[in-house]
Amino acid sequence: MNIKKVAVLYNIVSEIKRGNEIEKLADDDNLNSARDVSRSLNELGYDVTLYEVSCKTLQLLDNIKTDLIFNLLEGFENIPSTYAQITSYIEAINVPITGSTSFSGYLTVDKARTKDYLLKNKIPTPNYQLFISEDDQLKYNLRYPLITKPNTGDASVGITQDSVVKNFNELRERILIIKNEYKDATLAEEYIYGRELEAFAVNTGEETLILPILEGLFIPDESRKWDICDFDHKWGPKSYCEEECPANVSQEVTENINQIVRDTQRIFDIKGYFRLDLRLSQENIPYVVEVNTNPGFDESVLESKLKAYGITYNDLVQMVMDSAAYEFENKYSSQKSFSKSSDLIQL
Repeated sequence: MNIKKVAVLYNIVSEIKRGNEIEKLADDDNLNSARDVSRSLNELGYDVTLYEVSCKTLQLLDNIKTDLIFNLLEGFENIPSTYAQITSYIEAINVPITGSTSFSGYLTVDKARTKDYLLKNKIPTPNYQLFISEDDQLKYNLRYPLITKPNTGDASVGITQDSVVKNFNELRERILIIKNEYKDATLAEEYIYGRELEAFAVNTGEETLILPILEGLFIPDESRKWDICDFDHKWGPKSYCEEECPANVSQEVTENINQIVRDTQRIFDIKGYFRLDLRLSQENIPYVVEVNTNPGFDESVLESKLKAYGITYNDLVQMVMDSAAYEFENKYSSQKSFSKSSDLIQL
């Protein structure tokens, strides 16, 4: 497939629809990814055009002239649930497109639904309950402490040190905050005492390439009671965590996590790149706490993983492009084959 022109799609948040203004930092990071990808594509020799897309300009993409779309779009106006709608529209343009499909995005944007799929497929994830109202009763089998978060949130938005609760009064308070500030239901799951791990992977079409596992090493701080990736940890001015990649885990744990990554890719039919956030319990059981089908893609975020694997950012960008082209060609071949078979049917 001859690809020369690439359109890089991204969006920035002009107005916060839910949550706090400071949380716009998480959405502004999308621009960093777009700049890094564009620079990389230029270095690789492609003709690159950056497109800032909003809900008002989305329809202009109908006339886009490109051989491939590098899709870095997130939910419009910091609403993650719009990701599937946006991507579905772009898929209709009928050119190769990178990243998660609208179907995968739809499945994983709802954390409770994601956990249902994981549990049905026997992939470890913490016990949980979805709270629509502060009047909902706690299930008998959930054990404190619980960590609470907006059910359709991402990028640690809505997660603070107070998100870990030790009793029902604290839980009820978090449910009210998430309901009022984020207009969302509350996912409460059992807090796993242990280590924070990440696994980043690319579905190349023929296989799932898994980069070395990364561990977040939390730095002790008297102001922080819980070792969690909350908003302040992720986006605040002070770092409370150092990275180690590859993580110092046993071969058995590594193989277990890699199998979980492959199974998750299959279950959610993930076509592009994705990241799993995991907690490794004190019993060395890896629990999936997040399935990110549209994770951050700026070079600084991926640097340590790429270095540990022995490839460059440009290598990864090209790999993602090749994966999109592979999926598109397979889809086109299947449609063409189906069309020919249909011609044989006489009514």
